[in-house]
Amino acid sequence: MQYATARGHRWDAGSASRCRGRCWRLPAVRLGVCALLVACGGRQGSAAHGASHSASDSASDSEGRAADHASGMKKTQRTADAHLGTRAPGTGLDLGTPAPTASVRDLEGKRVPLEEIWRDGPALLVFYRGGWCPYCNWQLHQLSETYDAFVSRGLSIAAISVDRVANAAALAEARSLPFPVFSDAKLAAHRAFRVVHELDSDTVAKLQGYGIDVQAASGEAHQSIAVPAVFIIGRLAGAPPAVHFVHSDNDYATRPDPDQLLDLFDRLSIDKP
Repeated sequence: MQYATARGHRWDAGSASRCRGRCWRLPAVRLGVCALLVACGGRQGSAAHGASHSASDSASDSEGRAADHASGMKKTQRTADAHLGTRAPGTGLDLGTPAPTASVRDLEGKRVPLEEIWRDGPALLVFYRGGWCPYCNWQLHQLSETYDAFVSRGLSIAAISVDRVANAAALAEARSLPFPVFSDAKLAAHRAFRVVHELDSDTVAKLQGYGIDVQAASGEAHQSIAVPAVFIIGRLAGAPPAVHFVHSDNDYATRPDPDQLLDLFDRLSIDKP
């Protein structure tokens, strides 16, 4: 089964191949991600930074922040190796759990069963908070930059958020993402993988103060987004697809980087193309 991606290719769930040429057109929607950077300046559940910077450090930080605003991205911290493969309390699935069944929507609004993503090979499933989150934009950018390394190993990538189809499409276009981005506005996949984060009223108010309307982004009445998480779904000795890796973290500024995920995949005992 093929899905449109933002580089004008078709992503094939079986071979992770891409065809050349303009295969589709996106809605004329743009995200104001650059203006929303300040909304993600803190970390959920983490302590505030207490150390002061020297004048030179402050100048460097200012330059870095300016670059972040220009790109609509903010660099994430690399997950500590010792922390890789851990889960935020109450989130994620146990290793060996059969791959959940749910449906999401592709960038053309078509319903796609999740099992189509890993039907013919292992898949890296990335749950991100939304196109308004600069840390998520950086994570997706990194995966885009290293996409060929994943493809060469036979590991496909798919990204999912609560963003409605138009917003997901706008993000995919803005970032020229080579892998499929799916909309799960009704939270079916988020619930199936246990990565729903229900925002409290204070957080909702803070985000709204920065111009971020989570309900408008999803087009739904809920105030929920993803706990940032990654899963590797695959088969072992021909058995039905199951969860073979999971990582979730309430600290949304910290994510596993591509090198960690590639090294981990190389060491996983699952069926590989």
